[in-house]
Amino acid sequence: MPDIIKGLLVILFLLILVLIPNIKLVQVNKAYIVERLGKFLKIIDKPGIYIIIPLLDRVIQIVSLEVSEKTFSFSSSENEDSTKISIKYQVINVRLFVYAALDSLNKIKEYIETYIDPIEQMTPKQKDLIIEHAKEFGIEIIEIWYK
Repeated sequence: MPDIIKGLLVILFLLILVLIPNIKLVQVNKAYIVERLGKFLKIIDKPGIYIIIPLLDRVIQIVSLEVSEKTFSFSSSENEDSTKISIKYQVINVRLFVYAALDSLNKIKEYIETYIDPIEQMTPKQKDLIIEHAKEFGIEIIEIWYK
């Protein structure tokens, strides 16, 4: 085999090795956050196959757009009581969810710990405050309950 063909095959092989990790298959109810050189570029939320530019673009997070459930555990240091609060939520603003805080769901837990006594039953007004606070992180809370 001539050297030129061997060289072209090596270059083709290396090109394929670089491109394969940059082919993204976006599924239904998922959103990919893409950054270019460390700055927000776009949100890919339509199902399909996408190619991102190697070395320039990267997917920093994959966000589920489905209705999800999260349970927070709270414990009282006074009498060893433990309470679990569950929320059913959906991400409504992907960019805000990713960039508003390092962990948007953890920020909601911190808000509950700081401003609401999770050991006692929550009032409807307190639930409304949590729901409003979650909107600042791109999250719509559908339901809150004790477990």
